[in-house]
Amino acid sequence: YNLSEDDCLCLSEYTFNLAVDSGVKNGWLGKSWLFNAYEGNLQLRFFAFAPIAILNIPFSYINNNADLAGIFHEAGHFVTAYANVKGKRLQDVMGEQLQALPSTVRGWFDEAFADGYAVRTGGAYTALWFQELLIDTADAPAKQTGLYGFRMDTGKHIPDVIRPFFFCKVLAFEQPVAAQLLWDNWLSLLQGRGGLGESITTIEDGQITPIRVASLLSPGIS
Repeated sequence: YNLSEDDCLCLSEYTFNLAVDSGVKNGWLGKSWLFNAYEGNLQLRFFAFAPIAILNIPFSYINNNADLAGIFHEAGHFVTAYANVKGKRLQDVMGEQLQALPSTVRGWFDEAFADGYAVRTGGAYTALWFQELLIDTADAPAKQTGLYGFRMDTGKHIPDVIRPFFFCKVLAFEQPVAAQLLWDNWLSLLQGRGGLGESITTIEDGQITPIRVASLLSPGIS
């Protein structure tokens, strides 16, 4: 739909609050405040001293409101920063749980949580939007490294080629049929790119290690 600038801002605010409300209902979050405005790229900034968020959205969202689905992911970062579980910060609780995992995987926590939270609150549509975005940007160099981020571990982001594995797993808890359809769709998209025969590059303790994509995806999501 073609929205007015004001309507698009209102819709972005509604989407953010809808996503964050899930954390409130779970008792993880208290009251929060959001300020939103137009900026070049989708970006969420928040403050250490209070649950206040500044959400910037591109002007392109006025005519392409489907991209508002990305706000569910940004809300996941907000929840990670401020949520408390049984009197402890969510980040600390998850840090304890992840201690046994390789440092590479622990470094993925924030982005992986945001992905999972996005599909948990935004549903199957958000997962499909993610897939389309990942394929559309598959050949763009990653900002952090200058390398192609589709198969590169930057230390913070899960390589894009395997990101759908994680969020389809989350979606499968409540929408198993949709999750399986989306998973099959992703495998088909990868086959079209020859992606299942490729490797991703991970960085573990300074060592660069290639891992075959097919071996990572073989368990499926069921």
